[in-house]
Amino acid sequence: MQIRPARLEDCPQLAEIYAPYCATTVSLETDAPDALEMEARLRALWPTHPWLVAEEDGRLLGYAYAGPHRQRPAYAWSVESTIYLRAQSQRKGLGSRLYHELLDLLQRQGFRTVLAGICLPNPASQSIHERMGFETVGIYRAVGFKAGEWRSVLWLARQFQGTDPPGRPLWLPEVDPDNWRRASQHSERLELRPIGLGDEEALLAYVSREKLRLQSAFPVLTKSVTDGHSAAAFVQNKILEWYRRVSFSFGIHFQGEFVGTLTLKHFDWSVPKGDAGYSLGAAWEGRGLGSEALRLALGFARHQLGLRRLYLRIHPENLGSQRVAAKCGFQPEGLLRNDFVDGHGQAQDVLYYSVSF
Repeated sequence: MQIRPARLEDCPQLAEIYAPYCATTVSLETDAPDALEMEARLRALWPTHPWLVAEEDGRLLGYAYAGPHRQRPAYAWSVESTIYLRAQSQRKGLGSRLYHELLDLLQRQGFRTVLAGICLPNPASQSIHERMGFETVGIYRAVGFKAGEWRSVLWLARQFQGTDPPGRPLWLPEVDPDNWRRASQHSERLELRPIGLGDEEALLAYVSREKLRLQSAFPVLTKSVTDGHSAAAFVQNKILEWYRRVSFSFGIHFQGEFVGTLTLKHFDWSVPKGDAGYSLGAAWEGRGLGSEALRLALGFARHQLGLRRLYLRIHPENLGSQRVAAKCGFQPEGLLRNDFVDGHGQAQDVLYYSVSF
């Protein structure tokens, strides 16, 4: 059994675990959310607030998460937490393990106060919170109506001592940057490293230097990264997309220099499959670096993401990328006309290549 961050593909099981609670007075939610609603909730909180799941042999046994207590900025260092377990996983110590991991993470992020609301009566939930160091704050009496009766909610809180508020609570990648970097892929010459905090200056320099070459095939990149402020916003968005498993963006580093980008995106997790796209600076073309970076990405896609199929989209006149695709085992699938609008607003044909694992 492992405790890990929740993923978008976990949402059907998260909904499955939570649904029985909505049929009781443990939760004051009356309509059980489906997988799509769970996905929306997860997307809204990552990576600022953690969701953790307990998994055993691909089956989720339970989950715990934290969310904002109030929306006003002054409440930024307070969160509300909760935990839900499958019926067969209760009273085995799993709840304590999940909550311990969650509280440790919240403290390292710099949150000050963790609050929990319990619809009464619920002695089991009250007991686990007290074991975790929560203390009673008070009771909201007759605050909700469910199952034909007015319901009261007990509020408990735990405060972390010695927590000095930073400019804001830390994002999850900032808590453990080494863990973020452990997703890096290495070959003899290259490092394929997740684009993250600290890459803003190198990314801006790369895009500024290669702008004329990039704007046709990578219009979003060139329009999004124009100065220091926009580069920082772009990096933060890439972190968000990584943690939400929307896309995985890497910088290609050669001899310590940022020489290109590579992104895995457009996922269909039901297959699962996705797209790959890469760019390489003009000075580094013709050295086999594109093929080397793509092979590293294939390993990541197969072994860490569990993809079964990956696609490349290549302009028909880009013979170099077509050679790279062939070297990496991609097979041509066909031509789609007017499939892409470039940075000049012109519709372009695209060749599709794919590889299966």
